[in-house]
Amino acid sequence: EREQAEARQSALRIAKASAARIHDSYTESLALLDDMARRPASVAMNPAACRALFSAIDFFPRYAELFLFDASGKVVCAGNTDPWNAGISRHARRGIAMRLRSGRLTMKVPEVHSFDGRAVAVIASRTPSGGTIVLLELVEMIGRNALMPGAVMTILDREGTIIARSAGAAGPCRPTATCASGSRSTLRGAASCT
Repeated sequence: EREQAEARQSALRIAKASAARIHDSYTESLALLDDMARRPASVAMNPAACRALFSAIDFFPRYAELFLFDASGKVVCAGNTDPWNAGISRHARRGIAMRLRSGRLTMKVPEVHSFDGRAVAVIASRTPSGGTIVLLELVEMIGRNALMPGAVMTILDREGTIIARSAGAAGPCRPTATCASGSRSTLRGAASCT
């Protein structure tokens, strides 16, 4: 009884800390995205100037890529120069371009996808010139040392979609997840599963 109560309290503390970290991360990412969208290189859609500006993304390890797309969904420039993130960039580029052309890419709302086997949050915003700037953030929502040995944490968004799951989670991937309330939610492109 006492151990269960302590485990619940610990889980609640971890959940609150993770939620605060997710909120802060999203706020910082959106501020960076909005700032970059207003830069002259982005507004002018100048590939060379844009590439030089966007390459600064390599100084932020949590970001895999920063893209600028024109109104037709064509990449104007990309900032990644880190070989570690090249696969993510390559895979994401195609999917984002398709979503832009079809009008299905949401603006200023993070969407978590799996690119090159890694969970990535895609955050997009329009530029004043009609382009779209897209930031790819590596999903590290759950601190590696936050959990007790053997524990698994799953994070759901407001609609019940799984957006992250701690490493070491066992079990096959299934198209639905059962939430604690007993409701079922579909995984819409999430990188995690139960």
